[in-house]
Amino acid sequence: MTSPKTSIEENPQLLDLMISDMDQASPLYKPTNYWQYKASVFLPALTKEGLKDFRRKPESVFRAFGGVDIWPVYWNDLRKSRVFNNRILRSLPGWQSVLKGLSGLTDSIAKAVAPGSIEYKKQLPYRVAKQVEAQTKAPSIDQIEASLVANPEYVFQVNGKTYTNNFVDYYLRYAYCCQFIDFSKVKVIVELGSGSCKLTEVIRKFHPHISFMNFDIAPQLYVGEMYLRSVFPGDVVSYETNRNLEQLPTPEPGKMYFFGAWQFPLLKDVHYDLFMNLTSFQEMEPDVVANYISFINGNSEYVYLHEQMAGKEVAKKKGEFGVLNPTTLKHYEENFSNYTLIDKVPSLKETGEYKWKGHMDTFWKRKS
Repeated sequence: MTSPKTSIEENPQLLDLMISDMDQASPLYKPTNYWQYKASVFLPALTKEGLKDFRRKPESVFRAFGGVDIWPVYWNDLRKSRVFNNRILRSLPGWQSVLKGLSGLTDSIAKAVAPGSIEYKKQLPYRVAKQVEAQTKAPSIDQIEASLVANPEYVFQVNGKTYTNNFVDYYLRYAYCCQFIDFSKVKVIVELGSGSCKLTEVIRKFHPHISFMNFDIAPQLYVGEMYLRSVFPGDVVSYETNRNLEQLPTPEPGKMYFFGAWQFPLLKDVHYDLFMNLTSFQEMEPDVVANYISFINGNSEYVYLHEQMAGKEVAKKKGEFGVLNPTTLKHYEENFSNYTLIDKVPSLKETGEYKWKGHMDTFWKRKS
């Protein structure tokens, strides 16, 4: 039996090319305050460490765009205990760090003394997926399995298929959309802020006929391209091939095309089936979001957004963590003027809980 592939292709020259091209782009397509802050940590780490094993790096910025599959501390997280995290103990200097360390130790002990129970606990996302599958009538998650490229930490098996918690989370996003769109009839999907491209992986495994147009800033664009090149060898059309195009290529079924966010104007007057944005618009200021939407408003038959509809954290000042001005549901309603919002619900996590800080799944249909 062949061992599953865990290695990931790397191309530092491609990363340098993406960053160089982005540096020459209009400020409207460069990282906004939120990602300028994170890039100061992300880029040096990526340059030094590369992509090897990035899916098991808990403290890395890869976590900010769906890149990691790690053992979560929340199941044995003493920070959620009223006994260990009451008002008096919280006042002790460094107590939160102590609780974090103890929570990790609790997980380690549990893994050592009760491996069977740990495996059952790890399978919780699968059980949640099966419940959502029944509710939405989405294709069964049993039909596909997760890639092990970049060596995820949180891995479990059900009925001979391999899954990760993060993979199931993206399956839930796909299942939500299945309530409103027949993916068997979809030909082209456009995503801005495709990040690690886990949603592309899920949809592509169910529907190998769909073409994907993935747009992002660097270096996220690089991470997504290299990941999919390793998962689907031969089916990725590189940014290097697309960087000088003056119009979008005729999409070939099953191919995944990569573009810089600064190439988004290529979408003007181009028609496709579905536009997706997951937690990317929320990290931008309203004027930047409005510019992106101006190139797609009415061009896609459907729009799927997964955002904090009340807005992202606001930075205390420019250069610090957060957005300078939050983008909210009101801004989406104003800018997607050619669409009708047909559904808005709290986003479900792979644990069966709702996502924190008000993440919502919304689905929009083009007005006739």
